[in-house]
Amino acid sequence: MKQENPIKLENLSVHKETILVYRKALVDYLFSINRAQDIPEVIAGFVDLDQIPGNRVAVTVVIDNLHTIMTYFQDEFIGLKVVNFIDIKALRLYQGLSKCIAPLSQNVSQEVLFIVSCRLIIGYLTMLTDMVEINLMTDDNKVCLEFRPVAEHMINKNHMDMIVFIIVKIVHAISGIKPTHLDVPYRVATHDLRFYNTYVGVKAKSSKHNARLNYYLGQSIKTLFKSSTYASFRKVSKGNLFINPINNMLNDEFLPLSYIEKCRRVLFTTMGIFEPTRDQVSQALNMSISSLQRRLSDENTTFNDVLLDLRKELAYKYLIQHRMPSSYVAYLLGYKSSSQFFTAFKRWFGVTPKAYQQLHLTE
Repeated sequence: MKQENPIKLENLSVHKETILVYRKALVDYLFSINRAQDIPEVIAGFVDLDQIPGNRVAVTVVIDNLHTIMTYFQDEFIGLKVVNFIDIKALRLYQGLSKCIAPLSQNVSQEVLFIVSCRLIIGYLTMLTDMVEINLMTDDNKVCLEFRPVAEHMINKNHMDMIVFIIVKIVHAISGIKPTHLDVPYRVATHDLRFYNTYVGVKAKSSKHNARLNYYLGQSIKTLFKSSTYASFRKVSKGNLFINPINNMLNDEFLPLSYIEKCRRVLFTTMGIFEPTRDQVSQALNMSISSLQRRLSDENTTFNDVLLDLRKELAYKYLIQHRMPSSYVAYLLGYKSSSQFFTAFKRWFGVTPKAYQQLHLTE
């Protein structure tokens, strides 16, 4: 397994538009509570983004902005109150997702749109911020989005609330599906938890793990992706070409990634939605299969090696860290059946997924 590199704060960033959208929402919120007179003083404490080159801003700027707001208002729920005024259509993440989803929206069910949008958000969250990672967990008809801070000591509850509910709004705008409830690790009092329902319309429960959005679908994930609705989705989307718009937007923001990383990003986003093949990945990267193979060869690897390494890495994550049933792990890794996954897994590690899971969870 890969060892995690220590997080360097200077390497974390947020897109400028994310900050500007939040600042506008704050102004709208102040107008709504008749405190427009406070706007000049609050804004005076913000960093001038025009003085920062490029599209990305160091996360320290976001932290300073939040500190300014919290110090001024002395309100531990300011994040929840402001997020309700955020215009998600102004966010590049939403713009990219909506372009990807638009050709499909009239041809597939809400549930399929929901799953596709969740996978895209997880794969491309960095367009919004890279301070948080989102994990997808499924069990029968339950889908859970878990939010894990990348630099936990630098993120406060207001920042986490904003990220979580921006995702709630994006997913709802695309698929029409809302979470049934939110698990919150940083709020305990019943009075505090009621604020979530009051301000953003989502019930909240106190928990000991990371923040989690919980959704319940009308049918199980496995049934959904074997249905005629999903077959229609695959036909309409013609492979994974739906991912091209957001790929192109991402390329404009960051330094060029290696082709290994590009493949991993596409595979992670689409496994469990499409069969992970050279054809699918090359389409997503707007290149021929032969060009993809040549680029990977230049980096001393092959497509099969990239796919195998990622599958092993995710198998460990889903089975051990998330404790997910092996049948769902098989789906998430893009296998056609559980038996196909079991055979591959035993070839990798010498034991079945269940035995591997039991061994690690009892250590």
